[in-house]
Amino acid sequence: MAGKLIHILTAEISSATAYLDVGGINWDSSYDTYMLVVNGITNQSNDNSNHIFLLDSSNNAITGSDYKFVNKIFFGQTATSYGGANGFGYIPLNNNRMGTGDTYSTNAIMYLYSFNNASEPSYLTYEQVNRRLTNTELQGLQGGGFLIPGQHKGVRILASSGNLASGKATLFGVL
Repeated sequence: MAGKLIHILTAEISSATAYLDVGGINWDSSYDTYMLVVNGITNQSNDNSNHIFLLDSSNNAITGSDYKFVNKIFFGQTATSYGGANGFGYIPLNNNRMGTGDTYSTNAIMYLYSFNNASEPSYLTYEQVNRRLTNTELQGLQGGGFLIPGQHKGVRILASSGNLASGKATLFGVL
């Protein structure tokens, strides 16, 4: 049946950790498209944003300046903002500094494409909401990818500095 979601894995933060890998050794390469649901990611330190790195075929986070992204940010109390970069060091999960605790969290729905095709660049699209103490900001219409073709086995989510405090991510295959 077209459009059916098949649960692959759920990764959850039970105590402070440097990063959350989704996929890696548990990657199921039998799908062309994946949906990743991120719930309640919080940081242990104030004034952090969260980043996304792709995992290579050996389950290592790919660092360097070969990422590309574009976004449109809708702020709950102000105007709309546009951004993007080519040759960047990561894909931003959220662009704005987050605080700590339950009053600050990030949630997203992502679609991952071409992760199993070694001859094409992998990319993702996502809608994301930050919950902040004073207002909510919706960051939507975002996308990013890795400029060099290769097979990838998931994503790594981490804070710009310090540890992640809580949250979970659930990966589905899309039929």
